[in-house]
Amino acid sequence: MSQISKLQTRELVKDWIAALRSGQYQQGQGKLRSWDNTYCCLGVLVDLIIDRNWIPIVVYAPDVDNSHRDRYLYEYGQSLQGNYVPISVADYIGMSDNNGRYKVCGSYEYLAENNDEGTSFKVIAQIIEDHQADLFPILAED
Repeated sequence: MSQISKLQTRELVKDWIAALRSGQYQQGQGKLRSWDNTYCCLGVLVDLIIDRNWIPIVVYAPDVDNSHRDRYLYEYGQSLQGNYVPISVADYIGMSDNNGRYKVCGSYEYLAENNDEGTSFKVIAQIIEDHQADLFPILAED
């Protein structure tokens, strides 16, 4: 599977940071996007990718008669997810992994955990800005 270009990655990250700071998205926990339209920080990223129409991500709305009654599901390739970025999407955009792994003082932290522990979107935006090269290794190649 191919990846987006370094320029596209840089623009996506810039727009992701701006979206998290904008107040346009209501923050939620535990799911990329909940039935009540609250988002994890990674759900905001997936939403931006869908808006760009780069790849055909299939979105399944919450289904009260199924196991995903409380969340939206996202599918691309062989990857279906409701909690983290689908692995095939993370690969396509060049993410280090699908739950936002970055390094702090030699230990790994995860954006998904930051989000679910109550770290605000504004603080997460700053983390993304400060750790872009960890989150998207292609950006370290300068």
